[in-house]
Amino acid sequence: MRAPALASALLVAPFLVASFVVAPPTFGAVGTAVADGFDDKVKAARPIHDAKSMTALFWSQGADCTAAKNDLLRRQCEGVRTERKRRVASETYVVDVGVEAFDIAADAKKMSVQVNLRSCLWCGTEGPVVIGKGVHTVEAGSVKAAVVGGGSKTFKKGGMAQHWAAHIATRMKAQMLVKVPAALETFKAGGRNGYKVDVVGYRLYDPCQGDVVAASPKSEKGPIVASSCKDAPAYTGDPNVVKVPEIVHPDRLSTAQIKTSMADVLVQAKACYDAYGIEGMATFKMIIAGSGKLAKAEQLGDFTGTPTGICLDKAMQAASFPKSKKKATPITYPIVLR
Repeated sequence: MRAPALASALLVAPFLVASFVVAPPTFGAVGTAVADGFDDKVKAARPIHDAKSMTALFWSQGADCTAAKNDLLRRQCEGVRTERKRRVASETYVVDVGVEAFDIAADAKKMSVQVNLRSCLWCGTEGPVVIGKGVHTVEAGSVKAAVVGGGSKTFKKGGMAQHWAAHIATRMKAQMLVKVPAALETFKAGGRNGYKVDVVGYRLYDPCQGDVVAASPKSEKGPIVASSCKDAPAYTGDPNVVKVPEIVHPDRLSTAQIKTSMADVLVQAKACYDAYGIEGMATFKMIIAGSGKLAKAEQLGDFTGTPTGICLDKAMQAASFPKSKKKATPITYPIVLR
């Protein structure tokens, strides 16, 4: 079976698929940061950051090498396709998804909230979709994927359940562990098409507290992102009345806060590598103001003055940090592309 049109467009793309490594930051006079830990399965999985990277995984399952202009190119295509297919099938990938993949329902009488996670890794309005296996529907071009798992929370008061559904559940995140089937499986319904994957695990959690609502296999704690807490109001006893808690700013930014705040930059940095395919290391000397704004970002290293370097400078503009009482925090942050 031939894959959707994306496969032919990616005929020359497999050589650009490579690992992406980001070195940890170092602080002005503090030392080297220590990487945060995750569950063993997530540690061993390869992260997928965007829809383009996800759909690129299916090139080897559906590429048509007979379209090559001559026998040499055809044999080269077949060799790359075979090796790429073997590598893709041997990997487990971890994909972060947001609340758009959830169904959230509060029951005030039962004083509980049910959260179901749908196997929708990418169900955007444009391009191929990537979903798990199961029965899926499409309404007005919108894909509603099959439920892959879920969980519930019970509260002491019905109002607390309503409050959690309205203000806490909406910041929930999920991580799905997936494998690409050795044999291509496609999806087509309601004018949408795409690919199917095997969902081999998931974790549904609150990124503010790390509380896990449901997980398979079991997980004690999810990744904590401090910035996700700032918009969560406190429960006052009346689900229709909320009180925003006072935010206490730390004396200085922590290693975890720096790492979390750089997440968007690293996604853009990977896109720079995907665009130009040049390996090397850029070192950014940064000064973070107490307001959380990036006051200075000087780039040194292999990419200075190159298209990749210009792309990395633009990526750095996405950096945003929590506020702190310290007026200026100098750090050195290396980014390795390979």
